[in-house]
Amino acid sequence: MIKNWELKIKENKSTLIINDWGVKSDDIIDLARHLVIKFHFDRLYINYENTGKIIHCALKDNDPINKCLTMNCGMKASIIKYRSHNDIDIQFEDGTIIKHRDFRDFCKGKIANPNLSKRKSWEDVRITNIQWDASDDVMAGLPDKVNALDLNINLSQYDTNEDLDYNEDFLYGVSEALSEKYGFCHDGFELEISMGKMESKIVGIINQFGENDFSYWTGFCLNDEEQKQIEEILHRHDTEGCSIRGTRSDISNEIKE
Repeated sequence: MIKNWELKIKENKSTLIINDWGVKSDDIIDLARHLVIKFHFDRLYINYENTGKIIHCALKDNDPINKCLTMNCGMKASIIKYRSHNDIDIQFEDGTIIKHRDFRDFCKGKIANPNLSKRKSWEDVRITNIQWDASDDVMAGLPDKVNALDLNINLSQYDTNEDLDYNEDFLYGVSEALSEKYGFCHDGFELEISMGKMESKIVGIINQFGENDFSYWTGFCLNDEEQKQIEEILHRHDTEGCSIRGTRSDISNEIKE
């Protein structure tokens, strides 16, 4: 946090003067970026008085408003409000809005979409109650429930989060695919769409004791009730902080940063 600074604004040149000792360059740039956006500077100069060093800062065309990046969760997000470098609001492409986050976390893709886990996949879509047009002895060998993934349908054309029950193209595709796969016509079917959930378990906990002092605890075994209690606590904070999902190497590299 930089406490002692002043801003000199002139017609042809604006300068940020830093009077604190031993400040971090990242903190100087963050403050300068905030001022550039707040006052709509085309260019801002920084004068670090302790060294007499003058450097150029970000130009106005780097204004982060509407800046769009892909977060680590795989979904694009844009900044919709910038109050300061550590207080921004972003909106994901699915409309989800996350408020009061850090600009640096945004740049690193470290802001998660809490609704992403609620999105349905094709594993959650099943065709049920199929009314086969066949004799009883033949129907005994025909399924009354089929997974959408088992049918020859170009699923990339459709979105599982839309109302597929009213998508005539999708329903026609299912009808044709059923007859093609099993060789019989039918008099109708129903769609069953559930919210699937991939099971996970807590296998380690990281604690921070100081600026560069951490511990990692693993090897414990939680029962179902303990796991549920911890997940409920974490769920209350699902719009805070950040998360990353990937391989063991991905997680390790993220922690190193």
